[in-house]
Amino acid sequence: MSGILWLCFGLSGAAALALEVLWMRSAGLVLGATAPTMASILACYFAGLGLGAARARGTQRQPVRLYGLLELGTGLGAFWSLIIFRTLASDPAQAWLAVSGHVGRVAAIAVALLPATLCLGATLPTLAQALITTGSVGHRGGLLYALNTLGGGLGTVAMGFGLPAVIGVSASYSVAAGASILAGVGALAVSMRQQKAHPTGQTTGPCAPAARVGRLRLVAAGTGALGLGLEVLWTRLFAQVLHNSVYSFTAITLVFLVALALGAGLAALLLRHVAPATVAAVALVTAAVTTVGGV
Repeated sequence: MSGILWLCFGLSGAAALALEVLWMRSAGLVLGATAPTMASILACYFAGLGLGAARARGTQRQPVRLYGLLELGTGLGAFWSLIIFRTLASDPAQAWLAVSGHVGRVAAIAVALLPATLCLGATLPTLAQALITTGSVGHRGGLLYALNTLGGGLGTVAMGFGLPAVIGVSASYSVAAGASILAGVGALAVSMRQQKAHPTGQTTGPCAPAARVGRLRLVAAGTGALGLGLEVLWTRLFAQVLHNSVYSFTAITLVFLVALALGAGLAALLLRHVAPATVAAVALVTAAVTTVGGV
């Protein structure tokens, strides 16, 4: 049954990135296809993911069932965002946005995105409790992340390079929401077939010292900030060549996601034989060198 959950999480990744591209397109139409708009979308998107993950970090009694409900919530949040963006396109909303400044624009984007992204952010830590044990966090966690990211690449391609032009934007929102809802239904079906609550997947093991955990969290936060900052910077740089459109954003995001998935998969394999600190250090140094070399 765990194989079904892995497939559900891959489908979830496709829905998540499909929604990101759709949100970028919708925001560009009502707020302008500018770098600040793109940065606001990314900021609200990842803020929602982070807050959702933080809220779900505790142990859950029925993680599979909760994961299914979160996917259903993501699907409903997708429809909510479509309603908000349609509202923002109205004349009264446009007049308000014109005088509200950047703060008002960010607030409008946050209202549209947060319901879905909060649910999305909680999916990984929740599902990980059902699929990953303490001793396999690096290996299985990396593979789970890689699968989800590859699914995100498929969603990016679908929504960035053709599907909205073929079936329309509203129908594309329905496809993305339907993918998330399908993942949720699949997870709930797995949960219902279990005779008793699924084990949380957590085992008791030695805890790292609080000071070390704090430092690791700072490293993780800094890495995330630098990664998203680079994505925005690359989008602005390539906009001078590819033009500032949803297509250039899609191309950059696709390359970004494929690289993340490959990196996660490689790390999952290396962590079977190499210390986690060594893998992380080499990865960060390599990223720094290649970033400077790319400029």
